[in-house]
Amino acid sequence: MLRRPDIDADVRARATALAASAALDLAKASSDPAVARRAEAGFRSLLPTDEPAVWHNLAVTCLLQYERTGSGLADAIAASRRAVELGAPGEKQDERIAVLAQTLGRDGRFDEGLTLVRDALAAHAGEQPAVLLDALGNVLHQHHDRFGGAGELDESITALRSAARAGGPTTARLSTLATALRARYAATGDLGGVREAIAANRRALAALPDGHADATRIRANLVVQLTALHGGTDDEEPLDEAIDIGRVVVAATAAGHPALPTRLANLAHALGLRHAHQRDRAVMDEAFALERRAVLDEVIAVGRRAVELAPPGHPELPLLQSNLASALNLLAATGERGAVREAVRMARRALAATPEDHPARARRLIVQANAYATAGLPTQRRTRRVADAYRAAARMPAAPPSLRLAACKAWGEAVAGLHEDDETATAYAEAVRLLPRVAGRNLSRVDAEYQLAHLDGVHLDAAAWALRVGDPEGALTLLEQGRGVLLSYALDTRTELTDLRAAAPGLAAEVDGLTHLLDAKDDRPAADPNPDADLDSVLDRHALVREWDATMARVRALPGFAGFGAPPPVEDLLPSTDDGAVVVVNVSDLRCDALVVTAAGVRAVRLPGLTSTMLWHMAGAFTTATDFMNAVDDLPVRMHTQGMVRMVLGWLWDAVAEPVLDALGHTEAHADGAPWPRIWWSPTGLLNFLPLHAAGHHDQPGRSVIDRVVSSYTPTLRALQHARSRPAVPDPALLTVRMAETPDLPPLPAAVAEAAGLGDARTVRLTDAGAGRDAVLAALARCGWAHFACHAVSDPQQPSESHLVLHDGPLAVRDVGRLRLRDAELAFLAACSTARGAERLADESIHIASAFQLAGYRHVVGTLWPAGDATAARLANDFYQRLHAGDGPAAALHLAVREVRAEQPLTPSAWACYMHAGP
Repeated sequence: MLRRPDIDADVRARATALAASAALDLAKASSDPAVARRAEAGFRSLLPTDEPAVWHNLAVTCLLQYERTGSGLADAIAASRRAVELGAPGEKQDERIAVLAQTLGRDGRFDEGLTLVRDALAAHAGEQPAVLLDALGNVLHQHHDRFGGAGELDESITALRSAARAGGPTTARLSTLATALRARYAATGDLGGVREAIAANRRALAALPDGHADATRIRANLVVQLTALHGGTDDEEPLDEAIDIGRVVVAATAAGHPALPTRLANLAHALGLRHAHQRDRAVMDEAFALERRAVLDEVIAVGRRAVELAPPGHPELPLLQSNLASALNLLAATGERGAVREAVRMARRALAATPEDHPARARRLIVQANAYATAGLPTQRRTRRVADAYRAAARMPAAPPSLRLAACKAWGEAVAGLHEDDETATAYAEAVRLLPRVAGRNLSRVDAEYQLAHLDGVHLDAAAWALRVGDPEGALTLLEQGRGVLLSYALDTRTELTDLRAAAPGLAAEVDGLTHLLDAKDDRPAADPNPDADLDSVLDRHALVREWDATMARVRALPGFAGFGAPPPVEDLLPSTDDGAVVVVNVSDLRCDALVVTAAGVRAVRLPGLTSTMLWHMAGAFTTATDFMNAVDDLPVRMHTQGMVRMVLGWLWDAVAEPVLDALGHTEAHADGAPWPRIWWSPTGLLNFLPLHAAGHHDQPGRSVIDRVVSSYTPTLRALQHARSRPAVPDPALLTVRMAETPDLPPLPAAVAEAAGLGDARTVRLTDAGAGRDAVLAALARCGWAHFACHAVSDPQQPSESHLVLHDGPLAVRDVGRLRLRDAELAFLAACSTARGAERLADESIHIASAFQLAGYRHVVGTLWPAGDATAARLANDFYQRLHAGDGPAAALHLAVREVRAEQPLTPSAWACYMHAGP
């Protein structure tokens, strides 16, 4: 029997433990540091003890204080170790191991923490505990923050999602997952992750009671995520919300709180983005200028306060100094010399405190380079220092690809000022080689398009610099790498598997299965994603892409398959016979050239009459004219617009087409009875919106492209090679889709006659109400030829949403591009603007015609602008007659267009819009 004093001591200990535990629970919900200190004092009063629960609770309390005060991490690690040493296997031990692993990660001991938690997970034969998955995700995220590994970040997100599935999406788990998803966006540009992060944090915030201490932390995370969403969309609403929340967060953060400097810096960053956005606006009156300066003053004031509050050795101090330097650079650009000196000083300090292999070093190098660039009049020595800093940032493997690409461009611009042409060419070439990583397969289609749309033609400048240093083959290689990036991914997944099936049938089946998954993945981000739905998604894009890359590596390890699914070298893309020439026209501010590609190789033809400025004016005039043509009934206006079209076609001849044809020896009109020469035009930039095939002075015989050659188009040489590699389909059936009457759109009466004269007894005819999406998609799988006489809509903002209008809804680019039609031969798209893409993604060739090519059609006929209903019907019937008489699709279209031109030489808009793509 125990003596009374022993019983009293036991009761007192239990009471103390209960009181300390209650204080710990209160401390988690309260921002009052006194409560946490009271909990710590209670647990310490129970020491020494062999109770693992006491040591564990002490560790949690010390870790909580570290998060709020910046001190106590060593005590948390020591207490957590003791708890694990004393603990026995079981649920509570998993929790103790999880806390120890995370405290070790906070201290930078990633290997030890990861080993600890992985061993604990391995000990569980069945379902893995959520608390351990949480810990694994946290430590991996901490490792990514330090070293920048994409694999660690993806594994972290997978673990955190698994934890939410196993243990429920608690507030802490949602918040941690949101932070990791935002980090993924910073590393890869995956905007869908940012949207998911914002939704998860909003949900976590809504689940907290009023006044909970975690609310400020979650709001602080929302500031970062909303700012990132603005950066990926240019939408002002998220930025405004970030600033509003950021001010609330700063006001709610105590003066001595260790997170205050970071929260101040995040608010300053958001304010800086608002300043930068306002600076770019066209309205530059005095009041607006004063408002911009007021915002900039606030940015700098907040940034200075953040730096001043961070004690020496604070882990975020280099970031705060770099952010302040960025803001000071903006002020220095206004001419304030004091800001220049302070910016350079802060940038140097930030860089000196950043390890050589830290992912953030690239950004801090760029900030330092910008500070040097504003430090005074450019001298050779200063420019060299700027260039060296940009180059170092560009070559940091751990840095986000988009940041490295921006550094490459800045490096190139800097050394161009030093007249170092070879180094300039190298800088731009390195930028182009980063494009597949900036717009990687792991991004949604929308995010990848956004990334590519903001690169300002870096591939065009890279090709121009390659030509300047005398390397036409290199220029062509860069244009192949820099154009059709998204198209190249699709071509990779459509690699011919015949040889692989013979050599390794199992591996071929894996490739085929992954191909279908990649084609079928949903590439449209939800406007407001549901975290639970996302956690249960069929397949994560990032995991799928990792599996694809690993499978490709296995295939390429097989003898004879080293180049399987990879972009071929340029020499493999040269025409195998003398069947024509591919003409790639490069337009850059530096210079403009045509790269003429034949079986003999690549040669450059200078185009002094073509400049980017002149092209901008001509493309604008041409687009305005063709848009007016069908929108205005006034005869004088229509005559004037036809004159504008003829003027642009004449300029295209003088500036581009005639120098190219002369270089190829096509100096005279085609002679009757002789075979027609072939040319495949492959334009860049705004030239994609102009009809090179119709260039000419059509009132002067022989001085036009269609008088000398048969023209086709290809977005890249690789796309042409892909089309050529497909065997022709013998005796295909024909599908005709006729929409003479379309709900809510003008009728197309000539479509009746257009479709009626086509086909034979095997023809599948879908008309009006019978032309629904499901019926059309089913018929496409059975028919090698397809003819569409209907309305089409070209979407310049989201080109993947451009579509043919069917009876029950749109058939969009993204829908057609996912098809894999084995027997597709010819698609005639007699609808409006089916070959017209988006200006901001001109070199991606995202339009309806290219989608049909991707679906498998070797030949596609499309239109660059709206075609007249009656002319379309007449031209289509002439085309098919010639096709049945033995002409190929390109020649049949060419001759049909010539017939219409002969009758309407003064109205080129009626016939010049038709183009052919294919071999």
